[in-house]
Amino acid sequence: MRSPVLGHVKQLLRGCDQIETADEALNEMRWMLLKLRPSDTRLAHAFAAETTQAHVRRRLRLLRHAWRLMDPRACGVAGKVHSILLQSTQRTLIARPSKASWITQRAANKPLQYILGTLPFAGLDLRTRRPTLIPRWETEEWAMTVVSNLSAAHNSHSNKPINVLDLCTGSGCIGLSLAHHIPTVRVLALDNSRSAVKLASLNARRNHLEHRVAVRELDLFRHSDPLHAAENIQTLFKDAFKLTSDDINSNEPFIHYIVSNPPYIPLQEYMHLEQSVINWEDRAALLGVDEDGAGFYRRIAQLAQVLLVPSPAGKETDRIFLEINGASQVHAVHAALVKNGFVSSNVWKDLAGNDRVVTGAI
Repeated sequence: MRSPVLGHVKQLLRGCDQIETADEALNEMRWMLLKLRPSDTRLAHAFAAETTQAHVRRRLRLLRHAWRLMDPRACGVAGKVHSILLQSTQRTLIARPSKASWITQRAANKPLQYILGTLPFAGLDLRTRRPTLIPRWETEEWAMTVVSNLSAAHNSHSNKPINVLDLCTGSGCIGLSLAHHIPTVRVLALDNSRSAVKLASLNARRNHLEHRVAVRELDLFRHSDPLHAAENIQTLFKDAFKLTSDDINSNEPFIHYIVSNPPYIPLQEYMHLEQSVINWEDRAALLGVDEDGAGFYRRIAQLAQVLLVPSPAGKETDRIFLEINGASQVHAVHAALVKNGFVSSNVWKDLAGNDRVVTGAI
């Protein structure tokens, strides 16, 4: 019997603007197979054998992009993987019409993460659901760097809480990552989208972090006065974790870090994004404020000046970590931080060599 794999590959290549080669199509089909057959040890072993050959940071990026996970021609288990793919596709994708529709959905540019409904991220198992923004590998990479920085800056034997504010949280991926890896971290995660708040709350419960990650709905631009807005956030934080005067001094800042992946794409650039992004992911979570897309950074910098605990005397400590849209936004974000009392800022590049995060010390 002729294998249906070739037909599926052609369907994906014709329909999906993110898939350019047969290898990329096969890789996405492998993810579908793993979702359908999680107990298939042959598939699991084939994936494990391949991914362990890569450098850990390289592997982190590859795992985020299913279509780049493996090149079947480049490793010793290629024959095994391909054989399993051929056998399993006919038995599973074709035998289950409801699951076979995944191919049709993907060919129509529906993001694979929405089709599968889950995504591994920094050791977490996250639910993904339209229209909330799908976590990207770039975000996972820098979130893990923040984990390393915070772990190094704080005594691992101390039980003193580390208070983190996650603004524009979306799926909750950044704040949940910090709480997952650092037991003393507690996070207030905010978003103006009700659907995002529901999903982030679900992800907190799903990963047993709901006691240290509180998710609330809030529009950062609701109050024109930054001081009023900051006081509102402080109240939300105190209420979420039932903080009293024994826990904090209400007259002083008590938030140690701010992390954020806010909407930052300028309108002209947004209009040229892939259809799988424009047609499926929340426009409001992508499209930045102001012509340069940097409006959220300006607002966050205003809030941070009021909210953040200053660095210790004589020791500049990064207190804010902001994902950006590449080099074009570095100047605007740096200017916003300096204008609001930050004494220094730095830029982190991602694994692809692009400017990805601006950090700031206050």
